[in-house]
Amino acid sequence: MPATGQSIKGTLAFVESATGVLRVAPAGTLAAYYTGSLPFILGLLYFQSDMSRNPFAASHCAAAALALGGLFVWMKCWQAIYLLKVQAHLNQRPPPVWSFRMIARLVALQVIIQPSGLFLLPLALMFALPFGWVYAFYQSVLISGLDSPGRIGDAVKGAWREAAWQPVQNHLLLGVYFFFGLFVTINIGAGMILIPLTLKTFFDIDTLFSMSAMSMLNTTFLFTTAAVTYLCLDPLMKISYALRGFHGSALKTGADLLAELRGSRQKAKIMTVAALLFVGLGSDGAVWAAAGSNRAATEPSQLTATALDESIETVMGRREFTWRMPRKETDPEISRPGFIKDSLEWLAQQIEAVAEMFTYLEKLADWLKKLLPEFDRDDELSHDRGFSMNAQALFTLFLVLLAGIFCLWLLRRMRAARQLQPEDPVEAPRVRPDISDENVQADQLPSDQWLSLAEELAVKGEYRLALRALYLCSLSYLGETRLISIARYKSNFEYQRELIRRAHSKRELQDLFQQNLLFFEKVWYGRHTVNNTDVDLFRDRYERIVECAQ
Repeated sequence: MPATGQSIKGTLAFVESATGVLRVAPAGTLAAYYTGSLPFILGLLYFQSDMSRNPFAASHCAAAALALGGLFVWMKCWQAIYLLKVQAHLNQRPPPVWSFRMIARLVALQVIIQPSGLFLLPLALMFALPFGWVYAFYQSVLISGLDSPGRIGDAVKGAWREAAWQPVQNHLLLGVYFFFGLFVTINIGAGMILIPLTLKTFFDIDTLFSMSAMSMLNTTFLFTTAAVTYLCLDPLMKISYALRGFHGSALKTGADLLAELRGSRQKAKIMTVAALLFVGLGSDGAVWAAAGSNRAATEPSQLTATALDESIETVMGRREFTWRMPRKETDPEISRPGFIKDSLEWLAQQIEAVAEMFTYLEKLADWLKKLLPEFDRDDELSHDRGFSMNAQALFTLFLVLLAGIFCLWLLRRMRAARQLQPEDPVEAPRVRPDISDENVQADQLPSDQWLSLAEELAVKGEYRLALRALYLCSLSYLGETRLISIARYKSNFEYQRELIRRAHSKRELQDLFQQNLLFFEKVWYGRHTVNNTDVDLFRDRYERIVECAQ
């Protein structure tokens, strides 16, 4: 069932589902569409070319328009047949058996309703917003009410209900097809322009278009490009709206569930026939089947464990489960700001301090100007002019003195900031976890501390715990060397697959880790006894792992 979410991602998934339906539809489904559409498109192109260039077009315009109208009804009827085949495929049912009454209802529905779309669709497009509902209505009314003996008005109401279902998805669908149609149009137009040039290059066939490519840019070329784009894009759009109608009605009728049940029944019938054919091949097949069942009965545990591990890995790797996993604690060394960030923050603080200082200086200058006496510039007394020059010199000297004091203060502050930089905090010693706890993770201690813990446990005679400490030591070392990433939800075999993926060129490293892993699984999860010799052998393999990983 395709996604019906009202978002661009859900709309793209919906278009992908429509493409899948078109690919797996029965043979002849797409042929029904082009049986009706190709004659109308060719007739429309001929009508446009003839009416625009023929000097005697007015004499036969009415007859040509009537013939074109008949081709339009022909196209809509075959498009309805095309959608009925698609609907039968979605419902897992055979196509309907045509009767005279059903054919008459089909023709009447298209003749009465579809011609109005030639006027209402351009009118709705002028106002932009109603276009989505109007377009969806004319797509839904193609097959609405064909299988019921009701009136035409009931079919119109049903089509309008389907057009009003999920309007956001409807408009997003039109937007996706609009941009997709632009790319299709550009490709088709470019291809039509390049065809004469290709014939000229490879086959030396000279045409009017190869002599002058600009001669192709006329109304016939534009109409042809639009027509080919329509023939390429419209079948997919009609399937998309058929899917909308199918899922909209399935909310009340449960048609999607019934279709899945019919599909499962057909698959069951096919499997039954295949089984009967297999049994009928002879006694050899029965003997092989019995041998296979006996072999499966003798090796149930290994197959079950492998399948269970793969199933757990597949399920836990899904998006809906990964968000539940605990987040890794942030390393303080990694989260510590860098030199560039520290420098920019310090520079910003100094700029703010300088700006604040200049504000105070400006206020001080204004205050001093108020204190100094004002002198008339037109005064010709020399002692007045002299006093004015002395006052200006004193004020300038005062500003220079303030600037020097500020520079000294700034240098002193910079020196003090360097001396008071905090030293790197000393990492506190980690508390040794309980090695017998199943929730202990390899990244709780570095590899050297795990190794010392394993030695202490081996001296005490606790070989089983020492073996686990050595295994966690190997995981911690591989995590430190970035060959694996430690996570609580990962299994041991998942670590092995990750090591194979990241260290694919180090075959010896993979074999040593696999040997330690299998032995650890036997000891920790099984009843296999362990002694000092086993611990020493496990440690020797770990030291070889360290050598191979370097």
